[in-house]
Amino acid sequence: MKKLLLVSLLSVAGVAAAQSTNGALITLSAQTSIRVENDQAAIEFSAEEQDADRQQAITRLNQRMRTGTEQIKKSDPSAMLQTGSVYSYPVYDAGRAKPGKAPVIIAWRVGQKLDVKSADLSRLTGLVGEAQKNLQMTQLNFGLSDAAKAKTEQQKFDSGYKQFSHKLSYLLKAMGKSEAQAELAELNVTDMSGPVPEMKMMAMAAPMADGATQNPGFRFEPGFSELNISIEGKVRLRKD
Repeated sequence: MKKLLLVSLLSVAGVAAAQSTNGALITLSAQTSIRVENDQAAIEFSAEEQDADRQQAITRLNQRMRTGTEQIKKSDPSAMLQTGSVYSYPVYDAGRAKPGKAPVIIAWRVGQKLDVKSADLSRLTGLVGEAQKNLQMTQLNFGLSDAAKAKTEQQKFDSGYKQFSHKLSYLLKAMGKSEAQAELAELNVTDMSGPVPEMKMMAMAAPMADGATQNPGFRFEPGFSELNISIEGKVRLRKD
């Protein structure tokens, strides 16, 4: 009699627990990450000149930028170039400043930056070496080209949704529910992709003088970018 009563109580408890989850709204999230080898370099070059004659400074600057641009295009014809910031400002003689009088301009300093993107990493060492004959390399970063991003876009979303589905399946099994009882009520996708630069370089290497012996050049490791996606969904449990 006691054994029969215990079994009855357990059965009632099980039914009550199952009924209590019917209609429940479950919030579930999943994250996934894909590492993709970087295939593009973004380089910033710059040049600066100073002269008492502002026009002379600009003329020399333009010549350096023109020559540097030609060297870059020759090293990598497929590289994309874009003029960056340009500046010009006076240089004052602090020692000759007098109270109540305008400061004395002794020179003009002018400069310009050039942004370069190259997807041919096999040419990168040569490109940087040639460009630095006239320009300074001030920054270098690696990342993914648009083509590489497009190629991995579907893979990223497939992986994220698969991870979400697996977690939902595990949870339903633990609750004693079937997938047929789960109804997706809401789904939010957050793309959190970003670069994970294994190599980021800041350099202020001066251009080489005419006739100087060229160094062997930098060696680069492009590293990887991490494509992250987060999927959050709300699932409602239907009655049996």
